[in-house]
Amino acid sequence: RVLKGAGNPISTSVIRERLLDKMADTSRMVERLYQKGLVLRSSCKFDKRLVDVSISPEGEKLLSGLKNINPGLDEILAGLTEEEAEMLSGLLDKARGGVRLDG
Repeated sequence: RVLKGAGNPISTSVIRERLLDKMADTSRMVERLYQKGLVLRSSCKFDKRLVDVSISPEGEKLLSGLKNINPGLDEILAGLTEEEAEMLSGLLDKARGGVRLDG
C-alpha cells in the first residue's frame, strides 16, 4: 500500500515513516519482496546512502489480483483513524498468532 500510494520510487526511510508498525525492519521487508521479484531497487539520486524502492511489474500483477479478492476493503478501511488502523493491525497480528506468511 505504501509503495502503491507513492506513485514514484521512495526510499526505505520514507517507507518506514509511513508504516503503521514503526518497529518493522523495513530493510529486511524490502529484501524479501525484492527476492520474490515484487519490488525494484535503485540508488537514491539525492542521497546515495538510501535505496529507492518501487513496485515491479510482477508486484503490480499480484496487487491487481488482490483487489479482485476483496474490492471493497479500501473503502471499508478508509474511515479508520491512524490510531484505529494501528489497533486493527495489532489485533490482526494477534489473531494470526505469530504465523509468518512472508517467509
